[in-house]
Amino acid sequence: MIMKRIFCILLALTACVSLSAQQQGDKAIGAFVGATFSNAPYTLVQAAVGFDYFVADNFRLSLSVGAPFTSATIADNLKQNSVGVYFNPNIAYYVKLADRFYLTPEIGGGYELGSFKQRYASTVLVNGKYNGYYIYFTPFQIEFKVNPRFSIGVAIGEFYYENYKYKDSSSQIVDKSNSFSFTLNSGNVSCRFYL
Repeated sequence: MIMKRIFCILLALTACVSLSAQQQGDKAIGAFVGATFSNAPYTLVQAAVGFDYFVADNFRLSLSVGAPFTSATIADNLKQNSVGVYFNPNIAYYVKLADRFYLTPEIGGGYELGSFKQRYASTVLVNGKYNGYYIYFTPFQIEFKVNPRFSIGVAIGEFYYENYKYKDSSSQIVDKSNSFSFTLNSGNVSCRFYL
C-alpha cells in the first residue's frame, strides 16, 4: 500500500516535470511591462498583453497588443509626448539553461499608431498623429517556470529598427524617425499563464 502511494506520487511528479517543458501545442496568455531610458532625455514606458502558441517543442509564436507612452526632449524646452497602440507578432526559441530556467531569444516586429504633442514650455506647438513600423531582436531574455502553469521573465537590451512618420492636424509631415540602435538601457518584465 505504501509502495503504491509512493509510485503514484512519483508518477504525478514526473507528469509535472514533463508539463514544465514548452511542448508543441502548449498555449499561454502573457502580459508584460517595459521601459527604456536614455541620457538624452527620452523615456518609453509600455504595457502589453498577448497570446502564445508553441508550434513545435520550445518554439513559440506570439501576437501581442500594447500601449506605449513616450516622452522626449527634442531641444531646449521643446518636448514631445506621445501615446499609442501597437500590434506585435514575434517568435522565440526556448533554450534550457537549468531546471525551469530558459534563455528565450526573441525576434519580432509590428505596427504602431497614436497621437503626439510638441510643447515649448507650456505652449502646445504641434498636435498630431503618428504611425510606422519597427523590427527588433532581444537576445538576452530569461524565463523561469515557477510551476507548470505560471512563468516570469526578464529581458534586458535589444537591437531595434524603427520607421515612423509624425503628421500635424493638417496631415503635413513634421518629423520622421528612421533609425537602428542597440540599447542596454531597456528592459521588461513579463509573466505567462499556460492554459
